[in-house]
Amino acid sequence: MEYFRGRIASALDMLKADGYIGFMVTFTVPHLKLMKCREVTDILYNTWKYFRMKNFKKNFSEYQRFNKEVPIDHWVRVCEYTYGENGWHPHFHCVFWTKRENADKVLAWEQRLNDYWMKIAKLHAAKVLKTTRPGNDEIDSIVERLFCAANMRAQKAVKFSVDANGKLLEAQSSDYITGWGADQETTGNIRKTASHTGHYTPHQILLEGQHNPEFKELYIDYCLSVTQKPVHHRADFSQTGICKRIDAYQDEHGY
Repeated sequence: MEYFRGRIASALDMLKADGYIGFMVTFTVPHLKLMKCREVTDILYNTWKYFRMKNFKKNFSEYQRFNKEVPIDHWVRVCEYTYGENGWHPHFHCVFWTKRENADKVLAWEQRLNDYWMKIAKLHAAKVLKTTRPGNDEIDSIVERLFCAANMRAQKAVKFSVDANGKLLEAQSSDYITGWGADQETTGNIRKTASHTGHYTPHQILLEGQHNPEFKELYIDYCLSVTQKPVHHRADFSQTGICKRIDAYQDEHGY
């Protein structure tokens, strides 16, 4: 992850010089404690896949409308995990890059993208749970609990990083929203301590699991999820030629 941290930092600096603004977006899906880590992870990844498709359900997707008005020329996505009172919480931290002149249009899309994301997530929650729990007659009621109207109003599953005045915060490598730096935020899960009492990162679970059988089982559940998807262990860059540019930038600057 330190390797990818350096690449993200280089991309932030390189694209800033090209007139881009990088902004952070967090993507989550609803989850319950009864759900396995792999189940929530599959819902998250499947939702992302269909969220970005051009013709999902034969309609021009809300993300594509957003991308037309606010062209996202490059992006990088990393999956991070925590565990808390309502179970496993895999989520994506993304940095999207658009030209600086588009920055004032970005925030107007947050709620529209959130509504669209949640609509797709509900479909895939049902599909995944019916696959992993065949014959379970309670799947529909579980999905309704996950996506009940009250929860959907309260939860912001697509969250743009903004300041106290509601303005977009530029995710520069040395000046991130929380002081970490966007490169650290997207790749620092191993070093992090969960921010809420009763919540744990995988590394914390591993340490607790040395003397607590419950945490040992949790860590095994986590491992069974991530080892079947190698993408979890790297930063996933958009396929726009950005990786070759990062290589050239790092060579030029002696990284």
